[in-house]
Amino acid sequence: TICMGVGKDSIPKAMNFDIIDEMPSYTDKESFQMCRLLAAKEGLVCGGSTGLNVHAALEVAKTLDGPATLVCVAPDSGIKYLSKIYNDTWMASNGFSSDTVLVE
Repeated sequence: TICMGVGKDSIPKAMNFDIIDEMPSYTDKESFQMCRLLAAKEGLVCGGSTGLNVHAALEVAKTLDGPATLVCVAPDSGIKYLSKIYNDTWMASNGFSSDTVLVE
């Protein structure tokens, strides 16, 4: 994975896997496209882990039945990633489309 700060290399010691219901995985592409969508539609310049969390939250939201409270953590800024996630040339050279996927 290219997305820094996520995955098995960055598991905090306080993590209690006994209380985790599921651990879905998503792609760098989904993360980066969500980052770009958040920037384009909401003016939020976030990093890859935030893009990943928002994408995951939207996927979970699709499965909820009835009223619910869903919390999503936005742990990073995208300021460090202007030359990567927000750069069309970098995206293309790493095999990612620079297009955003609209969420309905």
